[in-house]
Amino acid sequence: MSPGPAGALLASRLARSSSAPSVLLLEAGGANDNASLEQRMISKRLETALTYPDLNWGYKTVPQSQLANRVIDYSRGKGLGGSSLINYAFWTVPPSADYDRWASVVGDNTFSWKKMQQRLKKLERYHSDVEGPIKQYFSPSKQNHGTNGPLDIEVPRVIEPEVVSFFADFEKAGTPINRDLNSGNPIGVGIMASSSYRALRTTAQSAFLEHLPGNLIVKVDSPVDRIVLEDKVAVGVEVDGTIYRASKEVIICAGAIDTPKLLMLSGIGNEDELNRHSIAVNQHLPGMGRNLQDHVWVLWGYQRKASAPPTQSYDACHNNEAAADARRQLEEHGAGPFAVNGQGYVLGFLKDEATLKSNDFRALPSAVQAHLNEPTVPTYETAWGLMHPMPGMDPAKSYLAMGVLLQNTQSVGTVRLASSNPKDTPICDPALLTHPFDRTAFINAIKAAATVPGSPVVSGDVDFPLNAPTFDSDEEVWSFIQQNAGATWHMSCTVKMGKADDESACVDTDFRLRGIKNLRVADMSVTPFLPSAHPVSTAYLVGETAAERLVAEYDLDTQSKA
Repeated sequence: MSPGPAGALLASRLARSSSAPSVLLLEAGGANDNASLEQRMISKRLETALTYPDLNWGYKTVPQSQLANRVIDYSRGKGLGGSSLINYAFWTVPPSADYDRWASVVGDNTFSWKKMQQRLKKLERYHSDVEGPIKQYFSPSKQNHGTNGPLDIEVPRVIEPEVVSFFADFEKAGTPINRDLNSGNPIGVGIMASSSYRALRTTAQSAFLEHLPGNLIVKVDSPVDRIVLEDKVAVGVEVDGTIYRASKEVIICAGAIDTPKLLMLSGIGNEDELNRHSIAVNQHLPGMGRNLQDHVWVLWGYQRKASAPPTQSYDACHNNEAAADARRQLEEHGAGPFAVNGQGYVLGFLKDEATLKSNDFRALPSAVQAHLNEPTVPTYETAWGLMHPMPGMDPAKSYLAMGVLLQNTQSVGTVRLASSNPKDTPICDPALLTHPFDRTAFINAIKAAATVPGSPVVSGDVDFPLNAPTFDSDEEVWSFIQQNAGATWHMSCTVKMGKADDESACVDTDFRLRGIKNLRVADMSVTPFLPSAHPVSTAYLVGETAAERLVAEYDLDTQSKA
């Protein structure tokens, strides 16, 4: 189990409070304190999970019935920083309506947009000083973002010229330009921010676990086997036969896959699941591991028109003679081709009216329908970006990548135990696209994304498709999805938060696990539903909100130590 953004932030906040309590952070993976330049490069963000297997638990799903029974990659970060070590580093903030819905579902205004945005501003050090023509398409309001927090977030200072031209075409065609996708209203097309600084990855480790105070002890290579319970009170954890006893509380921050695994191994979960593996039941929680939610996405490409020159920043990064100089510029100045190449992703958070008028939409619960009709809530996300030539492609040509990610998925899966052995990988079944609404919405989203007015595909920028759907019929789009779609590694909701009368909920709004004293959970497993965004910003906010609760409850004082 690797505490990621929520766990790293929470440990740091507690330890740095003025009363300086003793905090022990146990990490199943390594320290990751000698990360190479290549490992941290944002321009290589799409390759990191596969290039550095030592940083990846390498999980897989069971065969997915709606995806041609394919086994899908379910990567999770391994080491201090968790999945912030290997994710795509897309920094997107959910719509304001998502957090207000969260507050309503759990009955606690702590999770409202107003409160969450205040915490976000406290966390962020937002770098938004862009240069050149892109300035007319990006102008975030200072009231929406923090500038003095520990977490570096940036929009690339310089954008590839071809990407800037995309915005001009969108604007000319009447597609709304969103000059700040992270304002709480993501609807429209805008430039993407990344969890990075000077084009190098920001991890939970680099933001919160460097220069540790003496009262925060970090032990790596220490996978927790079980929680030690005495009369339904958590008193510590066991690591390979060694028991670490807690003076106050045990807090689990292992993520939406490993947190339910650890709790079930400790006899906390659905009694049928525990009995199946001859695990003594300490607390029956029917919803444990039963509400797994994830986004689903698919990617394809195009060769651009013959008149489009090869991407200059790509050549400068990958030409053997120039690459060394490009690396030097990045390391010494945070500039140069590696600070430009692969940075200028254009994101569109959009509503598809066909989906909102479909029979499958009308079959959803009325509260879900009302939420999807909120003006800030998208039905899908699409992305356009310049693509590196792959093997078999002509390096003298220019290529475009396009992806579609389905938001507000309704399919629900499970995390189950493979056995009572802590070393066995959990059984992950996100049940992707098993809900009829998701199938309809994804087909419609792909067709809609391919016809966004002013997009590179519509404006004549592309020559011919590469592994793309034909769009001739819903059946052909569905066939393309079945053969090519995958999970986004946005696992959530497996130990979900809820009101006292919600039998499927496992934690309350103080992050306390039901039925067990001195045991809390603070990671993406507690979200009551999966927000409409890449989840890393929400993960940090879970950690920050839990820290506020604990600091107040134990009167630790929020004043940080020097």
